[in-house]
Amino acid sequence: MRQPSRHASPEAPRPASREASRPASREAPRPASREAPRPASPRAPWIGVGGVVVAFCVLGALHLLTVAPFLPADETPHTGYAVVVANGSLPTLDTPTPLLPGMPTHFPERLQVYTANHPPLFYWLAAVPLRLGIGAGRPIAGFYAARLLSLALSAIGIVAVAALARLLVPDRPAVAVSAAGLAAGIPPFQQIAALVHNDGLAFAAASATIAASALVLVRGPSARRIAVLAVLAAAAALTRATNLPVSALAALAAGAAALVHSGRPPARRLAAGVAACGAVGLATLAASGWFYLRNLRLYGDVTGVAHSRVIFGQLPRGTLAEFLTFDWLVEVHDLLWGRLAGVQQLATGGAAVTYRALTLVILAGAALAAARAAVRAAHRRARQAPAPASASTTARVPAARDPAVRGRALAWALALAVPALLYVSLIGFFADGGGLHARYLYPGLAGLAVGGAAALSALPGGRRGLPAIAVLGVHLGMASSFWVTWVARVDRSHRAVLAEIARALARTGLPATPVLAVAAALLVAGFAAAAWSIRRLGGPRVARPLAVAPDQAAPPSLRPEPSGAAAG
Repeated sequence: MRQPSRHASPEAPRPASREASRPASREAPRPASREAPRPASPRAPWIGVGGVVVAFCVLGALHLLTVAPFLPADETPHTGYAVVVANGSLPTLDTPTPLLPGMPTHFPERLQVYTANHPPLFYWLAAVPLRLGIGAGRPIAGFYAARLLSLALSAIGIVAVAALARLLVPDRPAVAVSAAGLAAGIPPFQQIAALVHNDGLAFAAASATIAASALVLVRGPSARRIAVLAVLAAAAALTRATNLPVSALAALAAGAAALVHSGRPPARRLAAGVAACGAVGLATLAASGWFYLRNLRLYGDVTGVAHSRVIFGQLPRGTLAEFLTFDWLVEVHDLLWGRLAGVQQLATGGAAVTYRALTLVILAGAALAAARAAVRAAHRRARQAPAPASASTTARVPAARDPAVRGRALAWALALAVPALLYVSLIGFFADGGGLHARYLYPGLAGLAVGGAAALSALPGGRRGLPAIAVLGVHLGMASSFWVTWVARVDRSHRAVLAEIARALARTGLPATPVLAVAAALLVAGFAAAAWSIRRLGGPRVARPLAVAPDQAAPPSLRPEPSGAAAG
């Protein structure tokens, strides 16, 4: 075999010179260490989320311990439902409410299980501690364990909100912490989550389903992701009828993800989308369809609300269009932020002004983010120029064609569509004679919280987390005030309020001073962890250099823009 010549041919490229072969780092100036942002630890967002969960659980535990058993009107039928389930059957709307041995009822006129039109998933879970307590001769212990279970399920939902934020705003991890704080900081939610109610599980199942839908849309469908989404959507539908829109949107998200991320021909892509959508939809129908058909057979409609209105003598108030007004929107806003039935003080006076001001701040941030996104889009269009033929094969896919970008846009639309649909449903329920309970909106808190947190990050100082930290601080103060006001019920002196708290804690056999000291320390620690995480994750983003060879570099007009246009 002929050996190659030792001398290079004239056409062969010359070896690089010694200067050109030196590492580029010797030629590039060294960045100043003070100006180079330190990379945040991947655990930093979850440290902050953990702090939010701790604060939420502490405030919820204070409600759990101090709110008298069955004092909230709906806790009696919810607990009775679980007791009936523990005995091996399902109640109807006309079933008498079984009371726990030795437990009082504050509403003797409400001794029917008027929550029996709800699906049974939460009650299957709550039946376990209740039955254990009854079997051990300590029904009160089983009751408080059921409350604790509801609080734990709600805390899982807070984590799901943070996971949704990481998917929707991937380049701003601090948004995950502030989104979790916005969802956890709603004072009535902290109390509802600590009662034997199915609202905590409804929030957790809906939030997890929305997060799983976003995961499928952003990263693409896989057998495992579709299976997880199907299980979560089924659990959401088996918890409350208000979660049915979430399950329906999850099925649509699975189908849309297959269409967006598949590179197959249109016919096969459509078949994959139908299969993914059908898998989630069929799992939901198999898990909960039997119960809604039972409602239809017993009460004449799948939700059972018509028969429920007959029980309470509720008459229609008007049409849906009559109540879809700005005044009723403000009413629902005040209910959502700080008002419970019978506890009106946090929806009036300075508290109402505070929460309305916070909402205006969030809306201002959303408007600013939208304006910045519009300006960026205009600049991007202005910079576009025809690409040279030699660069056409090396240029990246435009962002508009990127499946992850399109999937993230669809995930944003899904997350924000849920609260909108729930609001219309709530107003329609109220127009038909039902109650105007803001907790029916809790399955949509995830989208509202992530959107609000992204809006806060767009405000001046948002990169450093200052607006988010301030809002979380206000939330903590208002939530503490809500708890104290609930326990005291009326304005009293400092000593009288402490005495009332001590009496409330005495029902559980716990001393007031150590409990309050530990609670205060944990609240401060939780807020400090959240604030540290938000502040640590702030600052300028570091653009990652493209790994492109020098002879294949795209011209400036074709270089991609940084991601993260969701919140400017």
